[in-house]
Amino acid sequence: LGDHGPRRSFVLARPPGHHASRTGVPDEGGEGDFAEGGCYYNSVAVAAAAAQQDGVDRIAIVDFDVHHGNGTQEIFESDPSVLVISLHADLRYPGTGAIEEVGEGAGAGFNVNIMWEGSADWPPHYADYAVAVKLVVLPILQAFRPGLLLIS
Repeated sequence: LGDHGPRRSFVLARPPGHHASRTGVPDEGGEGDFAEGGCYYNSVAVAAAAAQQDGVDRIAIVDFDVHHGNGTQEIFESDPSVLVISLHADLRYPGTGAIEEVGEGAGAGFNVNIMWEGSADWPPHYADYAVAVKLVVLPILQAFRPGLLLIS
């Protein structure tokens, strides 16, 4: 990135690792297990952190999946330079992603959760998804004006 990198690029990488976090879920012994939901490495979070080190001052991550990207949210929830928007089904797994989870401290307001109630509603009808993107996601992205957009 920086002054010598591309202005636009596309990288197709799966999985994004959106359940892998910094602190992890405590196991029976009280130790954190950073790997969760089959995700051992949060490639989207690593890409965002690398971009920050390279001088990108505003990064947006848009995550869409049946499950909430709890690891990505946890990693950036107090960082106002990273906007995380998650479109997902209900709270059954991993139990996070409620609309009230908006970030913490300086990052409050930079985490947006759009949840479809009930797993039977996933994937949402195309029209519902289009409305959510048009009326919620795009206006927030336009206001934030990210230097880098990552799709997870």
